[in-house]
Amino acid sequence: MKPIEENGGWLLLILQVLFWVPMVVRVALRKAPEVRIQDELVPRWRERGLLLYQIAIPLIWIGFGFAFWNGGFRSAPVEVVVGVIFYLAATALFNWSVRVHRSWNIQARLEPDHQLCTAGPYGIVRNPIYLAFSLMAIGSAVWVSRPLVILGAILLIVGSEVRARAEEKVLRDRFGTLYLEYMRRVHRIIPGIY
Repeated sequence: MKPIEENGGWLLLILQVLFWVPMVVRVALRKAPEVRIQDELVPRWRERGLLLYQIAIPLIWIGFGFAFWNGGFRSAPVEVVVGVIFYLAATALFNWSVRVHRSWNIQARLEPDHQLCTAGPYGIVRNPIYLAFSLMAIGSAVWVSRPLVILGAILLIVGSEVRARAEEKVLRDRFGTLYLEYMRRVHRIIPGIY
């Protein structure tokens, strides 16, 4: 087994921590403490996107572990660079999104004083947090191209789409024509395309 420094393990671990810390802080400081975190994380069939996330993320992490313990990631330098770029973009977008719009929950639900946010990254795409997860998934699959990581990345991207659609339904129901107008101006995940 190669030392962790030789196969990018420490760098990947640091980038994972940088990506996940804002979410942990956001969930810990959320406005709706009456909803317990463990209740939000319980997979429900009606929360298919969340269930996909709960399958995808461990698959990616297990894939990282297998890759590391079985001789390293064996990534070409260009794969590492591309993976790092995707991770940094995902982390920056996630941080920016959480800073601009503090009313984010694990499940698709609104807090009592929820305001429709169309500023910052929400003026570029309607679901920048789900875009951030997709960027992180792509970065993972490029950097550590192992079957479990690739499968986890695909499930995370599909889960992001499912979660974005569920969240948009909740927002349409709450904000009506205001949200429909926002949908006409701003694309869901890919600026100017989709």
